[in-house]
Amino acid sequence: MANVGWALPTVPHRIARTWWAWSTLLLLPLALTGCEWLRLSPHGTSPLQPLTLATDGAELEITFIRIPLGDADVNGPMWNEIDEQIIPAELRAELAANGLRAGIIGSDKPPALEKKLAQADTPATPAAAAAKINTEPAVRHWSMQIRRGQPGNIIASSVYDQLSLLTNDDGQVRGQTYPKAQGEFVVGVDPQPDSCVKLNLQPQFLYGEPRQQWVGEDGMFHLQSGKPKKTYSKLKLEVTLRPDQTLIIASLPQRPGSVGHYLLTEPKAEGIDQKLMLIRLGDTKFNDLLVNVSDSDTKDAGQTVAPIEPRTK
Repeated sequence: MANVGWALPTVPHRIARTWWAWSTLLLLPLALTGCEWLRLSPHGTSPLQPLTLATDGAELEITFIRIPLGDADVNGPMWNEIDEQIIPAELRAELAANGLRAGIIGSDKPPALEKKLAQADTPATPAAAAAKINTEPAVRHWSMQIRRGQPGNIIASSVYDQLSLLTNDDGQVRGQTYPKAQGEFVVGVDPQPDSCVKLNLQPQFLYGEPRQQWVGEDGMFHLQSGKPKKTYSKLKLEVTLRPDQTLIIASLPQRPGSVGHYLLTEPKAEGIDQKLMLIRLGDTKFNDLLVNVSDSDTKDAGQTVAPIEPRTK
């Protein structure tokens, strides 16, 4: 008896080869990437990873407050509630001679300072709020992240067409003119295991036209492009901030033409505005567990070395 069975229709070899080639091309990405190839992001979310703070860095909250030059509330009794003694007496005298004043405040701000912040944040009427759109705001606030050994720059002034600067160096007053000058602060951080940050702040002016110049660093010279700088190392501030503390810096209204005057004042049509600069420690990711302690490499027990960065693939 003959065998009876089902037979599939014969597929031409050319069509079969084409089908297998296309199916291989379509399935190859799926085989290489697995299920991730088909995963969809929820609607309204970004595929970009959020920025994270480095373990050797700190986030600083920077605030500038504009007030009339010589404002009695800010230049008077308010400083009785600010700790200026945390800055060495010699440095305080140097700062004052060059038109600057600085100190530390805690979580409780002086009422005069709170008043200025409140006035700027809450316009009296919608018309008053609309009027501020085309004008320089009374308060500017932003955050910046800085890593140890990689200082940042805080621009403090607008660009002056010509700046006639008077400096006081050991009682000797000297004058110098700088074209197209702009003041800024160079800020650096050194996070500590106790959630504090050692902060250093140095004023400088950039001036003239950008140019290339050889700069020495770590025993080597490299070509750097930028404006020439006038830096004031004697006015460098070094303080330690806790998470609830803020460094406040102001110009002295009775020091026209000084470093502080050009850094922390702003000319306007009606006269000159004085500026306060506040630097608050926002966050730090420094972790005590990332510090290596090696008794065999150090003579004193408990001595620590720099934190170890987590490896990234």
